[in-house]
Amino acid sequence: MRQILEVRDLRVVYEQRDGQVWHVLNGVSLAVGAGEIVAVLGESGSGKSTLAASLLRLLPGNGRIVGGEILLDGADVVRMGTVELRRVRGGRASIVFQEPSLALHPTMQIGAQICEVLRAHGTLNKSKQRERAREILRLRCLNGAQLAVREK
Repeated sequence: MRQILEVRDLRVVYEQRDGQVWHVLNGVSLAVGAGEIVAVLGESGSGKSTLAASLLRLLPGNGRIVGGEILLDGADVVRMGTVELRRVRGGRASIVFQEPSLALHPTMQIGAQICEVLRAHGTLNKSKQRERAREILRLRCLNGAQLAVREK
């Protein structure tokens, strides 16, 4: 089976303001094959969210990957440049955070939020962004309700 994601000996630290370094991931390795679903389980504070954030280099400012490899279709995310990483994020891979209030802005229409993501990760003009947002919503809409995607 072809591996979509391989994490090899991943090590992540958080540095505190006083200079103290916390080793939060030490030698994490896992592989996800095509069509496979993998669950990461652990107690609160065990590093699940840090692992997820590391996969797309979305660690907070005091977090650093200090070793290992994160191979997405064979390309090492740890060594990717900004432009290449931007193409991967949201295009090839993304994270759905566990806190729903962080995922969608409650005062902003869903269509506008989808357009914002399309604008950040693509070259579609505004008209094509709205068209694609409608298409995405139609594909995901379970009750067949009428959908509206408007400009701000």
